[in-house]
Amino acid sequence: MVRNGSGTVAGAAVNTVAVRCVPLATLSDGAWEQDRCQPPASGSSGVRDLWNLSTNATSGQLTVGVGTVTYGNVQCDGVGVAATGALGRTFWFQQERTEAGTGLAAFWGKRQTFPGGLLNPAVFTPVVLVRKANQLCLLEDTAVPSAFPNAASLEPAASAAIAAGQCYTPR
Repeated sequence: MVRNGSGTVAGAAVNTVAVRCVPLATLSDGAWEQDRCQPPASGSSGVRDLWNLSTNATSGQLTVGVGTVTYGNVQCDGVGVAATGALGRTFWFQQERTEAGTGLAAFWGKRQTFPGGLLNPAVFTPVVLVRKANQLCLLEDTAVPSAFPNAASLEPAASAAIAAGQCYTPR
């Protein structure tokens, strides 16, 4: 997986390219940064969402800490500064099944959130996490029966999410 792997080297050191080897059919622990750069509420910096994935080896549940990466410009160019410490929000993903397709891997399950904090009842939303090449996309799957019955059915939705900058790449 490559992040910031394009451009021209003009005689200066390049320290913005990141390479990480991860099998396609896995949900890799670690930091994932959204492709879309969002303007901040005020100021001259850009912001991208950050997911920090951590798998519980016992339960198989994936914990996703949600935070931000802040850049020194509104285009999110260069190296951003990731939020440190406890991230602002968290959701959990309980995987139910996995299927590989041509060029992608799909992980069906339920996203668990606590909208009003841990004291309120949990909300479970059917979702599919899709790994396509260097991207990780979260697609809601609330249709009954599933809008995505197999890996091949995910291709158009995953491609559209990638084109819209809604997916994440390894940080």
